[in-house]
Amino acid sequence: MKIFSRIQAGFKSCASHLKNNYGKYLAKTAAVGALGLVGYDAHVLGLMEADSYSKSRDAKRLVKKATNTLYLDRPSAVTADMKDEILKIEAEQNTSTFFNKGIGYTRGLFKSLIYNAVPFALGVVTLIASNKTVCKIGGWSLVGYGAFKVIKDGFGKGAPRDLIHRYK
Repeated sequence: MKIFSRIQAGFKSCASHLKNNYGKYLAKTAAVGALGLVGYDAHVLGLMEADSYSKSRDAKRLVKKATNTLYLDRPSAVTADMKDEILKIEAEQNTSTFFNKGIGYTRGLFKSLIYNAVPFALGVVTLIASNKTVCKIGGWSLVGYGAFKVIKDGFGKGAPRDLIHRYK
């Protein structure tokens, strides 16, 4: 019987704690959602940048090697065959592609975090804040920023007008 009364007291304590801090937990939920969206956006931009960066670097590397095969300082069939084989080896290797994709992903990830600095900072502050007031201010700021982005980017209000309409 003593165990059940302790469990019941624990539930009452937990319920009263949640009842007094519901705004704090809603703000932290909004922060987790915002950080999730920022993280997803950063991941997708990182993947796109990884492909773009690695392909452009590989293209530059192969153009340099292919250009090298076109010219000889003196006529030599052995040197020409050697240059052709080196070009084939360079075209088939993927080590530099692997590293270039990592560099590109990192660049895209941090570029996206810079683009989304405001929701990222608000989400982090709201999530780590132990003060109830700071947490609620951060949560309301996230909601306000989200509403601003939906109105501006989603509905197109406040966006610059087309160039053709600007000078009529």
